[in-house]
Amino acid sequence: MRIRERELTQHVFKYYRNKGYYVFTEQFAGMGRADIVAIRLDPSEVNKRLKHRIKGLPLRTIIRLLSALDKEVLSIKELASALNFSESYIKKVINMINPLYIEKIVTKDKIVKVRKIADYKPFTKEVITVEVKVDDWRSGLFQADMYTYASHKSYLAISMRGFRKIPKPVLEWCKKKGIGVLVIDEKGSVNEVISARKIGPKSLLSYYRLTESLWNNMFGNYLK
Repeated sequence: MRIRERELTQHVFKYYRNKGYYVFTEQFAGMGRADIVAIRLDPSEVNKRLKHRIKGLPLRTIIRLLSALDKEVLSIKELASALNFSESYIKKVINMINPLYIEKIVTKDKIVKVRKIADYKPFTKEVITVEVKVDDWRSGLFQADMYTYASHKSYLAISMRGFRKIPKPVLEWCKKKGIGVLVIDEKGSVNEVISARKIGPKSLLSYYRLTESLWNNMFGNYLK
């Protein structure tokens, strides 16, 4: 019987959905496009963002802006100069994240200054990435490893037929590396034969980009 990767992906999708995750397909995760991304939410961060109607954020600018405010309170003009942006753009960014991460202060001279009140924080507690393969365990494991730049845990999901082809030393490598392995049998049942460990995200910026993309997927229309 012919095994299709699309059908295996559907089984993995249902597996994580039944475990209480929010599940997405075909998401860019750091250094490739993951077949499955499963997340658990941080309710507190979700509620804050929805309350203040936070839309997709320009991450690089926000991280640089918050870093510039680590030790001092700055005016919009000073921030624009430090970050090499126009004052109008800095005002736009500040309006996006006020009062979630910063607050405005008006001095006696009626100059508006900005103070950081919190660091940037994603709305997810856990992010799992999965690469699904029928037989090609080599490229599957390579891709699963690459996804740890943007996720906490990563898995190779493979058909039972493909799993039987994986040499035992490779499975031992998975255990030591922290890459998990899911096996899908002929009936579509998904079994975790090797548990993934939390070894990522190796790149916080990649992780943040992934979560902001998922935020737009989940709440973008609501926040228009």
